[in-house]
Amino acid sequence: MSSIANAFQNYGSTTTNGSQLGSFQFGLGEVVSPAVTSTGGNSIANLGTTDTSTVLDGNQTGAQGNFWSKDGGAGLVLGGVQVLGNLWNSYQSHKMAKEQMSFARDQWNTNLTNQTQTYNTALEDRIRGRYAQGTKSEGELSGEIDKHSL
Repeated sequence: MSSIANAFQNYGSTTTNGSQLGSFQFGLGEVVSPAVTSTGGNSIANLGTTDTSTVLDGNQTGAQGNFWSKDGGAGLVLGGVQVLGNLWNSYQSHKMAKEQMSFARDQWNTNLTNQTQTYNTALEDRIRGRYAQGTKSEGELSGEIDKHSL
């Protein structure tokens, strides 16, 4: 128990907490200040300047004549290929959605036809059962069935 108390004895001290906070603040000042005061090529102050050279394999080469560089034509070509691929995927997705909608419409129509037929059959059975004693003629039964059927 005493080893645990010794391990945590400095955490209650205000000077220890204060010194940790002070070092944290000092660390933030070091991180922020070089980015603001730096005059290198990647600083915020020099954001408007452009560097036209890149380093490839340790050699300094100009980027304007290099096809594979950041500003070269390869990015444009690959971007165009990507656009064409996206257009093809969108076309295929649209075609598949149309096929799914057609299939769903066929299912809907088949279901509606089956339900209508089931309703009309049940209606005819009820009407014929209601007048099974012969109180109405076949013409009157057919007229009532036609009147109430879908």
